[in-house]
Amino acid sequence: MGRSVAQFQLPTVAATSVLQAALSYASETGMVVDGTYPDHVDLHIGSGWWTGRKRFMIAARDSAPGALVEVHAWVEAFMLADVNANPDDLVGMIPRRHAWRLVTEFVRRLGVPHPEFLFRHL
Repeated sequence: MGRSVAQFQLPTVAATSVLQAALSYASETGMVVDGTYPDHVDLHIGSGWWTGRKRFMIAARDSAPGALVEVHAWVEAFMLADVNANPDDLVGMIPRRHAWRLVTEFVRRLGVPHPEFLFRHL
């Protein structure tokens, strides 16, 4: 399964604040909350039938100077295996780019100026 993953530290920010920001962003963008847990939230938007279901997992835990954050983004599609959110790949280009826009905007709102440099596409 392919995923786009970012891991980073947010100084002076509590883990609960990151998870609350994820829930607020989900509400604002029309995402569905699949689950809330003490250390992460699972979200999705779209459907697997036509546009691909864009899935996100945002995890945060308190660490020395702030929150240690991990963000996963991927696309589930009816005809394809799960794919990462790499906007440069041609297969599944439209849903990948939509997932990429959503996930980078969320990380940018957390105060990270250039989130695209944090992600690894697995």
